[in-house]
Parts: sequence; C-alpha cells; structure tokens
Amino acid sequence: MPSKKPEKRDSREMVFAERCQVDGPVFGPAPKGFVRIGDVLGGVVNSMGLREQGRFSRVQEEWEKITGRMLAPHVVPDRLERRVLFVRVSHPGFKMELQGSGMLAEMLRRVQALPGLGDVKEIRMVVGAG
Repeated sequence: MPSKKPEKRDSREMVFAERCQVDGPVFGPAPKGFVRIGDVLGGVVNSMGLREQGRFSRVQEEWEKITGRMLAPHVVPDRLERRVLFVRVSHPGFKMELQGSGMLAEMLRRVQALPGLGDVKEIRMVVGAG
C-alpha cells in the first residue's frame, strides 16, 4: 500500500492546525460566496476614520520633537483632516511668528518625515483654545 505524501504547510498553518486539531488546509482562498475579514476591515477602518485617528495620534506622540520643547505648549495639534494638520496657537503673535520665520514649513517637513504621514500637505493654524 503506497504511503500518502504529507501536505506542505507553512509554519503558521501548522501551528494553527495543531492547536485547533484541524486536518487539511487551513489557509487558502476564501470559499465561494465568502469574503476574507481582512478585505472587509480595511473599508470599515476607513469609513470610521480610524486610520486618520491613528495617524493623528502619531503626531500627538511626537509633537514636542516636531515643535521643540519651548514651542510645544503654545502650538497644539488639533486634528488631521484630508491631509491637512490643524493646530491651535495660543496667541496671534505665535501664528505670525511661525508664518514669518519659516518654522511652519519646518514643522510640516518634520510631520511628513513621520511614518505614514508623508502625504500631509499643509499645516493650518487656528488662534485660541479648543
């Protein structure tokens, strides 16, 4: 009687099959009429704005590095919408200084250098508390 050749499986599949005590292929094309969860989640994440929230969180985490320790308390990230970062400045003088000194352009370059934020096209300033 000829011995049956074992199916080739990658390590993820082998671990999953062993833990779940599954015989046969585990991963592969979705059966007809089914959709893979990964194909659905991308649309859900985008429609809920979660991708933008994640990108904005990255800006908030790095804000002091972007602006510098002295400026950070006076210029605060507010939101990220349609590739535009909105920031709140505490005083009109800060807004004028940032525009005139070229620091705003430098801040934009620093934001764009962060992973996943290279497509931010502009920083807009709003005076006052949020």
